[in-house]
Amino acid sequence: LTKGQDSATADYGSVSKSGHMNTFEGIDLCALAIQLGATYVAQSFSGDKHQLIPLIKGALAHSGFSFINVVSPCVTFNNNQEIFIMKARRMARMLEVRAQIPGV
Repeated sequence: LTKGQDSATADYGSVSKSGHMNTFEGIDLCALAIQLGATYVAQSFSGDKHQLIPLIKGALAHSGFSFINVVSPCVTFNNNQEIFIMKARRMARMLEVRAQIPGV
């Protein structure tokens, strides 16, 4: 992406660097993977190797369809990495809870 574009996972209502508001719902890649039949779905932050390494090992050991969404900040345009890290960890915790709900 170049400056000013929204990503497919950008939150609805978020404002790009160019000042335009995103008018589309973001794509939940983990939910999409589950809908497509993935039996191992995880999400982590690229800067948290203590969480990410076991997830990758688990995906490699899993015999079915594995999907890991690794969230990584743009080092050029993301000026507040702390907020990004908190959001990525919150998303990972939400996925853990969702994975424990039968039928989800």
